[in-house]
Amino acid sequence: MRFLRLGNLGGPRLNLVYNLSAATRLRASWGRYQQFQGIEELQVEDGVDEFQPAQHSDHAIVGFEHDFADGFALRVEAYRKDYGALRTRYESLFDPLSLAPELRWDRVAIAPRSGRVDGMEWLVTRKGDGPWSGWLSYTWSQAEDRLDGADVPRSWDQTNSVQGGLTWADGGWKVTLAGSYHTGWPVTPVRVVSGTTGDTVVVGPLNASRYADFATIDLRASRDFALKYGSLNVFAEVTNALDRRNPCCTDYEFEAEDDGGITVDREYRYWLPLVPSLGVLWKF
Repeated sequence: MRFLRLGNLGGPRLNLVYNLSAATRLRASWGRYQQFQGIEELQVEDGVDEFQPAQHSDHAIVGFEHDFADGFALRVEAYRKDYGALRTRYESLFDPLSLAPELRWDRVAIAPRSGRVDGMEWLVTRKGDGPWSGWLSYTWSQAEDRLDGADVPRSWDQTNSVQGGLTWADGGWKVTLAGSYHTGWPVTPVRVVSGTTGDTVVVGPLNASRYADFATIDLRASRDFALKYGSLNVFAEVTNALDRRNPCCTDYEFEAEDDGGITVDREYRYWLPLVPSLGVLWKF
């Protein structure tokens, strides 16, 4: 195993704020961020025995903020993140949740020359003097890698995202209802191509298709109790309260026929269903 000499790497940052009025602000920031590989991140399970140079990214953000009456606030931001010196990563094309991904047949190496994330976010919040507060946001973004001269969506890219929530808090009680929706994550298509000598299974371009859109509604209620020593928080949660089936993974089975054909059995798997939970937290 060889260790990499890190050398001197800088991370300059610049932040600017201009107050248009007491309630309105313009913000701008730029910075370079370095990310070194942790000693526990050496991917020996994928045959990697050398640490890689530090990855770096340049972040540029411009924003607009305005405070309205009655506790409402608006924030609009546009951002770009340019990634360089990216190290090779390994992903399972069809099952990112596998407990032993290095043993799967769909494990691939992804070695981008560079990467980029562009996006814009609108966020409205309300924090008043009463018991009610909430938020609503919409984000448009695209996360891509540069591979073989083409821009390829990253596996966690989600073009459109909407999140919102409503909270009621009074007398030690706190109840929150939250919802989330976003464009389905990319997935690599698989198809069967017929030829003169029989059928062939063809794995399509990386992340060229998408799963169905993701959506969930979550509910949490909690109550705080003051104790002689510290405080006690009792809570109940329901995740995915509508029990929506959000696809995450695909299982494939291929069977060769006597005539040279191939039968493909495709089965989708899903993120967690409706999950209730109870908990107690003692702070002292």
